[in-house]
Amino acid sequence: MQIRPEHRRRTRVACSVPMRIALPTQTIDVVVMDAGRSGARVRVPGAPFGLYHKSSVSFAAMRIAAALGKSFEGILLPDVSGHEVTRTFRPVRIGLKGCALPDVDVGCSFSPPLTDDEAARLGLALPRLAATGAEGAERLAPKPLPAAVRTGPPPPRPLPPAPAPPSPSTDPPARAPRLPIRLRLQAPTTRLEPFPPSGP
Repeated sequence: MQIRPEHRRRTRVACSVPMRIALPTQTIDVVVMDAGRSGARVRVPGAPFGLYHKSSVSFAAMRIAAALGKSFEGILLPDVSGHEVTRTFRPVRIGLKGCALPDVDVGCSFSPPLTDDEAARLGLALPRLAATGAEGAERLAPKPLPAAVRTGPPPPRPLPPAPAPPSPSTDPPARAPRLPIRLRLQAPTTRLEPFPPSGP
């Protein structure tokens, strides 16, 4: 997986579209945070890949690349009949969210590009395509979705609750055990001589 700056030629819109990834060993539900005709930013939970919020980008890239491979199949709106769209995604860059959760943002490209009908089914108000394939000034009208499905910009995540202060203990503080003091008396090693007599 290459980590490189992003150069976009097509419009992307912020969204929050559920997507399901089918991997060889597990199925993971992720969220598409913004999308265009042929690219998307996918937010992947890091916990299934052994990541935590202080993981380095290089470590996260290694784990995500090993799990997703060069490409993976994603089903957008998998639980909404008549709106689901399937594409093969190719990871091209990765970034970590600066929050308490180990979420990983994976920038992906996919093909073929979304049609006007598919983009509208996903709730993406992208510019309409002209006959030449260029984007026009008119925006698509997203098709109505069930109320339980949100495809607009994601709401801000609440901050994790602060840890509760420790409750005061009623027990008296523990005293350090008293160690026995042993003194060993040793006879002096220097021999004391008597004073010489003072008279003749």
